[in-house]
Amino acid sequence: MSRETSATELESVLAAAAAAARPFAESTPAERARWLAAAADALDAAAEELIPLAHQETRLPAAPRLKGELARTTFQLRLFGDVLLQRHGREGFRRTDFTGRQSGLGSLG
Repeated sequence: MSRETSATELESVLAAAAAAARPFAESTPAERARWLAAAADALDAAAEELIPLAHQETRLPAAPRLKGELARTTFQLRLFGDVLLQRHGREGFRRTDFTGRQSGLGSLG
């Protein structure tokens, strides 16, 4: 069941997000990588609660669709953290720099 969020609850959530924005913006890549890994771990730990809720809200099948979506999301969070750690030593690097990369596949014929 859903319920409406009160104006007070919304203001509280917005204030918490604003308070967290500056420390996050000033965090190091290693700190951000740890945060991403912790978020992935928390999602994995809550899977038994999250998947039924997502099914109730979307009517998508729990397996394989929602379990797969959760696995994909946590994989990506950990991947982004790994990218941050790999680039940690880059001088002056303070922002995430996910750029497109292309590489040849070799002969396809």
